[in-house]
Amino acid sequence: DFARRNPDSARTINHDVWPSELVEKTLLRQSLEDYGRIILTHIDDGARGGEWGQDPDPYQTTTIFIGSIGQFIISWLLYKRPRDLMKATGPLADRLLLLLGPAPGGRPLSVKHGGLPGGPSKRRVRADGT
Repeated sequence: DFARRNPDSARTINHDVWPSELVEKTLLRQSLEDYGRIILTHIDDGARGGEWGQDPDPYQTTTIFIGSIGQFIISWLLYKRPRDLMKATGPLADRLLLLLGPAPGGRPLSVKHGGLPGGPSKRRVRADGT
């Protein structure tokens, strides 16, 4: 949502600031590390709760999630694709959640648009936002 509301700032952060050494001890860096810890906790909590199987490498999965979201935002900043960033995030989240695999007992992961297991169903939006 920040990127959607502030594309110039998001472009600067993604292309100029984030790769620099200046970010190492900043609140932004701490916030992104907290974000990774939150995703990791959700992966572990979902496995313990039976939403999906135990992830053999939750740190790698967290990295894939964060990298995918980052690339999604970069593509939007550079190419304005998807056209509607917010509408396209649900299908992206759906695809990422499939990486977690089926729940114990072979029960398939129930993903509805909106990115939440068992969440409200929404109109399907293609990755390009149409």
